[in-house]
Amino acid sequence: MSEKRSWLTHRVVLGAIFASVALMPVALWMSLIGGAAGGLAFTTILFLMLMLRGSKPLMKQEIYLLNLAITTAVYSIFFLQFINRVYFAEAPEARAFGVTEFLPRWWVPGDLMIRRQIVRTFLHPAWALPIAVSVAATALGALIQVSLGYLAYQLYVVKERLPFPLARVSAEIAVTLGEREPRKVRTMSLGFVLAFAYSLLAYAPYIIGSTLQGQIVSMIPIPFADFSQAAETYLKLRGTLLGVSTDVFTFFSGFVLPTRIILHMLVGSLAVWVVGNAVILSWYRWVVPEWTPGSNLQTNWQLTYMHVWSAGLLGLTFAAIVSQLVGGWRVFSAIFKPLLVGEEQGARTILYLPLLAYACGAVAWLALLLWLVPGYPLAVALILTIVWPLLSTLVNARAVGETGYPIAQIPLRELLLISSLRDVPVRSELNVAAWLAPVPGDGVGWCTEFYVARYVGVSIRDVLVTAFAIATPLSLIMSFVYTSLLWSFSPIPSQAFPWAQASWPIGVIQTCIWITRGTMLQSAIFNPGSLPILEVAMGVGLAAFLASTLLRLPISPMLLAVGASTIPPYAITIAIGHVVYRMLLRVTRGELEQLRWPLYAGAVVGYGVSTSILIAIAIVAKTSWLAPY
Repeated sequence: MSEKRSWLTHRVVLGAIFASVALMPVALWMSLIGGAAGGLAFTTILFLMLMLRGSKPLMKQEIYLLNLAITTAVYSIFFLQFINRVYFAEAPEARAFGVTEFLPRWWVPGDLMIRRQIVRTFLHPAWALPIAVSVAATALGALIQVSLGYLAYQLYVVKERLPFPLARVSAEIAVTLGEREPRKVRTMSLGFVLAFAYSLLAYAPYIIGSTLQGQIVSMIPIPFADFSQAAETYLKLRGTLLGVSTDVFTFFSGFVLPTRIILHMLVGSLAVWVVGNAVILSWYRWVVPEWTPGSNLQTNWQLTYMHVWSAGLLGLTFAAIVSQLVGGWRVFSAIFKPLLVGEEQGARTILYLPLLAYACGAVAWLALLLWLVPGYPLAVALILTIVWPLLSTLVNARAVGETGYPIAQIPLRELLLISSLRDVPVRSELNVAAWLAPVPGDGVGWCTEFYVARYVGVSIRDVLVTAFAIATPLSLIMSFVYTSLLWSFSPIPSQAFPWAQASWPIGVIQTCIWITRGTMLQSAIFNPGSLPILEVAMGVGLAAFLASTLLRLPISPMLLAVGASTIPPYAITIAIGHVVYRMLLRVTRGELEQLRWPLYAGAVVGYGVSTSILIAIAIVAKTSWLAPY
């Protein structure tokens, strides 16, 4: 009954506007400083709930739509990708791989003033083509993903009524926020105060100091405290990534993550980035020729990832894929039955309409891809734009519906391009453009979104209008405004943006590894004569799978792969947070178990409010004398 009523109220619209104006700079800045800015949707929702205490309370349907609108409006920072591309074009890592001069103009401008970030503005003719291509790909991607998501929704939610266990959590949050239980409110207030005070102390020097072009002096290093040099000096462990994360989210994640997941993360992370690095740099130092004793954590991370662990993590990923495919064979047996067996004409029409919309979007994407990259392998283009998004949606949406987790994504594009471009020079315009060309995703996320909407009683029409008619335009406008403003402060990355300074080179390395088709991978198969890092890592992952299957040991190759891809500062801090949670659980005689989520939510809100205030001060101070570049 409630689905027939529109819950798209003026309060939802006002909440989305407020979030895009007030909180997008928080998400943008924190993605460059600390790596994450979670919970901003709930910051706005709780703010509105406080503001509306004397009037009609927010309903669960409004809370759900607010969460959708705010998440879309705040986190979809469209224009930040272009600054990342500018960095890529002049990054020393890209130059080391020899791909810089072959970057296509539809991906990044060729103007050296832009590439070197001397001119830092999007109001330049050279940006017209890259922005237009990205807008077209985003629009077509939305059509494809929504169509496939609706198809999967009809198959697995409406027809088969699969449980979607983890998606239900989002729906329950919307319901719980309307309860306003006093004990939970007090706990949330405690989390707010702690995180608010800490965030002011931690981030003020970086946000205010860097904005005013002063020297950054802080008692709390961001994004992590680096102990790698101390480990090398006192423990004789070379090149480790030992450290502690200093953001509030990582610590409080230890309060809510299960012990099993945390142990897998800690073991996987330390095995690779502490033990593995020490072994490689002690006995196989020739593999990482640029490394020198005394290097800091950031340097150790970038160099060992490029030369060693890009192959190791790929091997663990392949092992996780195999374990998921073998363990999830029942998923495949039930995928196509609903499409091939239709009970009545109406049911078949409901399935065929989204398929038709998907076909239109996929054909348009195929045309765009072939226009951008003349010479792109046609068979690969057909698979990636027309066949694979449909298959991936049907497989993974059912897996998520039954278990809550998707089957691990196969790097299909990478494997197809490696095989089909074998006769094309690695360092050529065709090869580089083929790897950078956009390809559509699947519709699993939208299937899950439609499930949550059905659960709380919101129509799909309200979902689509909220996402695409309200949140997306706000996101595009404010993303342009705030990204342009932030870029005008200083080049990105720089000392003012420590997370981007540490992580963006890793992204460049990941992309270049594939563009050069693994020519720098430590793999006896890809590169005979090099260390068999990829093969050993895959063997370890498969051994873990066999041990868990045959010996019933609680080992998950997927979780080990996640842990190995998590650097120790984050894995260690999550573990510390979990130890503190267990201690407090004893002190409170188990009461904290019911209050840990409100505590976490309060910390998120306190973090969001404090950084919003700091960024507002910084913007006001900077814009009073800012020059365009």
